[in-house]
Amino acid sequence: MKEIKLKALVRDNKGKGAARKLRADGFVPGVAYGEGIDPILLSVSTYDFTKLLTGASGHARIIDLDIDGRDTKKVIVKEVQMDPVIKKIVSVDFKVIAMDKEIEVMVPIVLVGTPDGVKNGGGILQTIRREVEIACLPDSIPENIELDIAEMGIGDTMHFADLADKGFKITSNPKVSICTVVAPTVVKERRGPGEGEAAEGEEAAGAEGAEDGKEPEVIAEKKDE
Repeated sequence: MKEIKLKALVRDNKGKGAARKLRADGFVPGVAYGEGIDPILLSVSTYDFTKLLTGASGHARIIDLDIDGRDTKKVIVKEVQMDPVIKKIVSVDFKVIAMDKEIEVMVPIVLVGTPDGVKNGGGILQTIRREVEIACLPDSIPENIELDIAEMGIGDTMHFADLADKGFKITSNPKVSICTVVAPTVVKERRGPGEGEAAEGEEAAGAEGAEDGKEPEVIAEKKDE
């Protein structure tokens, strides 16, 4: 996997007020942590970090994190917190990794082909999961994992267990569904209460009138004099 570089600055100030000021100045507050090291409070450019995350595999990339121009650590993005209202990055966690030790990362799943049940049966493909967690050495992290779904018929479901194991181990539950092909939905016309019976009665009366050749008798209420 291609490694990328990202500059970071060590920050001393903690708390919500300091974090708000950093975001207002165009930076994302974060922390870098890992086995055998003390957590490092830092900040990264919002623009540079957003650009880094562009693309489906942003979370699985190995990053050369340049801290204050004095120390470089290999990290992956472990968690990104987003503001649910304004949809902006609030903070980021980086995990420091060792290139000779396995790590667990989320990798995108790419569905390949059009299911036979969709193409020839009019079915509908429903995607349930778009990522899967795997364990592997850092330099073996795939950009994505392809899954061939061309042979799927109506009612078929693909699971994490169906993903090819090439240089990595699936750590997510293998029974979890990735996608399924469901039958097309048939929409029936709805009638109000009693409409069905009334329509059937009218049809029956019409049929009787047609059989004896007589017009149906019209009964009207007699008005009070």
